[in-house]
Amino acid sequence: MGVFDRAVSRRAFACWSGAVLTCMTAGPAPANVRVTEDGFAAHIEPALAVNPRDARNLLAACRVFTGEKVGMAAYASFDGGVSWHGSGMLPGLEPDFCGNATVAFDGHGHGFVCGVVATGGPSRHGDARIWRTDDGGRSFHPPVTAITGGAGLVDHPSLAIGRTAHPHPSPLYIAASMYGTATDGLVLARSLDGGRTFEQPRRIDPATGASAVAPVLAAGPADVLTVVYIARSASGGVALRAVASYDRGGDLHRTDRPGPGRRHGAGPRRCHRQERPGRRLGLRQRPYVRGDNGLRGSERHLTTAVDLGNYQGLAAVSGQVHPVWTDTCTGDTQIFTATVRPGSAPSPR
Repeated sequence: MGVFDRAVSRRAFACWSGAVLTCMTAGPAPANVRVTEDGFAAHIEPALAVNPRDARNLLAACRVFTGEKVGMAAYASFDGGVSWHGSGMLPGLEPDFCGNATVAFDGHGHGFVCGVVATGGPSRHGDARIWRTDDGGRSFHPPVTAITGGAGLVDHPSLAIGRTAHPHPSPLYIAASMYGTATDGLVLARSLDGGRTFEQPRRIDPATGASAVAPVLAAGPADVLTVVYIARSASGGVALRAVASYDRGGDLHRTDRPGPGRRHGAGPRRCHRQERPGRRLGLRQRPYVRGDNGLRGSERHLTTAVDLGNYQGLAAVSGQVHPVWTDTCTGDTQIFTATVRPGSAPSPR
């Protein structure tokens, strides 16, 4: 979204420009399926989710260009990714410099698209807003502001939905970076009413300040919530950190972990932080492969050739993996996906 620390990448798990997403499959390579086919000038930075109540229902969102403005649009599939249907620009969104889409379904089949609605120019500012769909992506409710940037900017929101046994609705969580505010750094916002309202965001690891970037959020069973992000280490390098909450995001500041045998609801829950040196991230740049998207034996490289943004998406359910990426094979920038059924990796050549 334009805020970039040259010492620390703003995408924890992003590929470089001209990146390569490799999917290992057994047997014939999966077919590439075009997601976007509409009137927008370009499409970049996709996100994807699969409905846990119906594996045939996939929901995607991405940045779209209209003239010199950038907005966000959503797309849905109801046949497992074989065909896609666009619903146009997300409702209530006025294109300017929007993006950072993140997508998720709750356990009841409600879909959500979260993204940054921001202004362009040097005084850039923007909020994180969320859209809800109750019909798999055919239509969306008006947006709700989840995190307000004020005069600053909310960047790179990451959406996760709780997998708990609590009554409907499921809790929604959004982690994001804040810039240009009095309390720059990572924050977490929570909704306990299905995304209709959000609590005031709370800071994650305040000591890191604005050096913490690129949060990635995951919600697991038993109310466990984990945020992974990049920050500067004590030695001045780059570290990958993880913060875990054990009470639905209610406690994000304690640094000791619950001991073995602690039961759900048995006393206060704590937050545990782990840190790994940046040199262990294992990020690597791979060569660009032209032609038929790099099909070679049972190894398929899904590639982009120019600076198309640094998002590549991935979703999985019921033994199927759905990568999503920006591709220029049509002569312009479109979003493609595939259905991959993972098998044993081929022998080294």
